Amino acid sequence: MYEFFIATRYLKSKRRKKFVSIITLISVGGVALGVMALIIVLSVMGGFEKDLREKILAAKPHILIQKKDESPIEGYQKYIESLKRIKDVSSVSPVIRGQALLTSDFGALGAEIAGIDLTDKKHYGRLIRSIKAVDNSLLKKSSIENKMQGQGKRYIILGKELSSALNVSPGGRVKMISPIGKATPVGMIPIIREFIVAATFETGIYENDSSLAYISLRDGDDFFQMKGGVSGIEMRVNDIFGAGGIALEARKLSGDFFEIRDWMEMNRHLFSALKLEKVAMFAILLLIIIVAVFNIASTLIMIVMEKGKEIAILRSMGAAKKEIMRIFMIEGVITGLVGTTIGVFAGVLISLLLAKYQFVKLDESVFYITNIPVSMDFTTIALIAVSSVILSFLSTLYPSWYASKLDPVEALRYE
Repeated sequence: MYEFFIATRYLKSKRRKKFVSIITLISVGGVALGVMALIIVLSVMGGFEKDLREKILAAKPHILIQKKDESPIEGYQKYIESLKRIKDVSSVSPVIRGQALLTSDFGALGAEIAGIDLTDKKHYGRLIRSIKAVDNSLLKKSSIENKMQGQGKRYIILGKELSSALNVSPGGRVKMISPIGKATPVGMIPIIREFIVAATFETGIYENDSSLAYISLRDGDDFFQMKGGVSGIEMRVNDIFGAGGIALEARKLSGDFFEIRDWMEMNRHLFSALKLEKVAMFAILLLIIIVAVFNIASTLIMIVMEKGKEIAILRSMGAAKKEIMRIFMIEGVITGLVGTTIGVFAGVLISLLLAKYQFVKLDESVFYITNIPVSMDFTTIALIAVSSVILSFLSTLYPSWYASKLDPVEALRYE
């Protein structure tokens, strides 16, 4: 295939015309820079999205089942056993959720209270790992879940920001006041319970850490007057991206009285915004590659003008127009391929170094993390590489067409 041989020769300009070769190198560098920037930025954005998703799901279920009228779910044990038999379900656990006012000697705040079975380490493993128990507190981390389920004293686990706002630490006491109250012969009276702060937890999400508190399922039943029922059932699945399909299976078992939502539905606004931002960033950074392929087009036009005599000779020797076009298409695609290869290699390498050595630090007082997270999606990297090569090919169409239309008689008239 002589077209490939000629195309590679044309990439090397004569010594007296090195300017074209410099422009070619700039084109390669532009493509490489654009591809590298796309890979690094999208990997970092993917890392932030993954980290945020993990932190949200540390305190929230993959699938939440509730009654549509928000009444307690009674006889939930058999229902839970049937849910556990659904394929790819990791764990199922009951929960009692409600709003209450927490007060201490230093202030009062509204909070979302969750009554859970903390001994279910498989279901609440992420939450348990986020617990920050102080060594000299009343409870050690290894015994918190057992103490939470014990008889006698009531214990509560507060979010880190909630604990700071109430100015209480492990070992301190808070009072919990129900906004609904309890009916008595003398009228409605508020339900007030005193809890010992067992520990604090930190998920890294301010909304969770500033408004969530956990108590035992038994204490939740007593405080919210559930009479043996629960307000909801939480499910965790093996593959979080398959939660939607499992939610559909759960709906078939549940009937029309239940509302079943997966984590994507409960957080759809947040993750839709992240997805839109990722797409917008892809489109913006793709402009860098587009600018680079314009350089490829201009380089090819300059080569066509420089090699006009050689093209005319090839045409006189019987080279077809398609073969002339193919020469310059190959030349442009080679330039794009080289730039894309360098860009992919540099982007992946820098992303791996950033993930391993964390040489970029973030201010913990401003951001919820201290290091930049990186998550490379090789499907996205392949899409970037293919897009770059396609754009490089498209940039060759006009210069190669222009070269094929060159009249040999006009080009050789004054030679």
